[in-house]
This record gives sequence, C-alpha cells and structure tokens, in this order.
Amino acid sequence: MKIKTEQGELSIIAQGAEGALPLLFLHADCGRATQWQAVLDILASSRPVYALDFHGNGDSAPAKNGDYSYTARVADIEATVKALGLTRLGLVAHSGSVGATLDYAARHRDAVCAIFLLDPAADPRAVPVEIRDGYVAAMRQPDNLAPVQGYYASISGTDPRVRKQVLEDCATSDPKARTGAAVGLSFWNPDPSLDGWTGPLFILASPITDIPSAFFATRPIAHKIMPDVGHWLQMERPEAVAEEIDNFFDSRQ
Repeated sequence: MKIKTEQGELSIIAQGAEGALPLLFLHADCGRATQWQAVLDILASSRPVYALDFHGNGDSAPAKNGDYSYTARVADIEATVKALGLTRLGLVAHSGSVGATLDYAARHRDAVCAIFLLDPAADPRAVPVEIRDGYVAAMRQPDNLAPVQGYYASISGTDPRVRKQVLEDCATSDPKARTGAAVGLSFWNPDPSLDGWTGPLFILASPITDIPSAFFATRPIAHKIMPDVGHWLQMERPEAVAEEIDNFFDSRQ
C-alpha cells in the first residue's frame, strides 16, 4: 500500500490477521521492507504486521526536501502509524534503523509497547575518526554505491543468495538517502536515544555485532547472540528470527 506525505509517497507492506499486538518492521540503512518478507509471512498468521520503506528506499519516493536524518525518519514512522490507525504497537528494527526507532518510541510512549532490535548498529563513537571520516567523505559523493556495497558484502555472511539481494537492494536506494544514512549513523550519539526509552527492549544479534561497543556490552539490555549468521539474520534464518520476535511480544500483549 502507498500513503501520501508532505515529502512524497511512502510504501508499506501490510498483511496479517487481527488479534495479537500489531508490529511495525523497519529496515536497515540502504535496505527495504521486503528484507523482512519471509518473517512477515510467518508472523502474519497470528497478528497484523507492517513493514515500511523509508523515503528514498525500496518503493518509497525520495524525500522532496532531501532530508534523510533520524528526525526525518521518525516523521516517516509517525506518518505510517497515523495512516494505519495504530494506537498500540510493537517496533522491530534492523541495523541502522535503531536510532529513529528509539527516538520515535521515546516520543510516543503511550503507543509503543516494546522494541525488538535485530543486530542493531553498535556505538559509532568507537570507530576511529580517520576511518569514519574517510567513509563519510566517500558517501558524500554522488556516486556512492560502491562503498556501501563493499561494506555490506563484508558483513552479509556466507549465504550468496542473501548477499546478492542485499547488494541489489542497496542499488535501489536514492544516492542522497545513502549519504543521509551514512552521515546520520556515523555522527550519532546513541546515549540520548537509549536513555529516552525505558520500556521493554530486547536485542537479537549476530556474532558480527558482538563487540565491545555493542549496546548490550555497555548497558544491562536483554540480548541473545545467534551463531553462524551474517548481519541480515531475518533473511538467512527467518523461522528462528520470527520465533524470537513472537516470543518476545507474546509476553507483552
């Protein structure tokens, strides 16, 4: 389905049966909603599930004002929730969508029941400045597909099908959206976002993000590490990911 916003149309996957708590799924930077499709198909038998393409990604229009900041992505979530008429929901966020997800939840505590983070980005302040600045400089160029595809290929795991799809999805993102995602994450201070949400929070991570700068390494956040997977766990192990999501939200209806 498509909804109209001031910044252009947003595309949303909507499926599932009424009953259990509705869930809204948010994709990684330079990703798209269909990266959740296998998980959505499993969970849709028992609850309403929705997945959003942020502006400039997937089937959503590029933002008319060129703004792809976390604030702009929070506005995308707000427009989606309003259009769907959701008054109570759970949020499921992958990778770099963690910042916008936490910020949205902090502003809408009455609506958000709980948050499930799938392999969220670690604290970017741990990245050496010279590496950060070099990557950001490359991503500020108009032709910025190669740097992000190179990085994503290195963390996509061993499944060639997943790697191929992830890299193809990167190529569909608007170049300005790729820049905005890189700049937003690279200079993000996660402390205010993490401090702003005090509700239920769970992290399902891959070995790739089981590092000293992981949020669960510096804060008492409930978490689990899924072995032998790449960064796109939901594409590689959809049944296992769906089970973890279902179990987490079933206890928080």
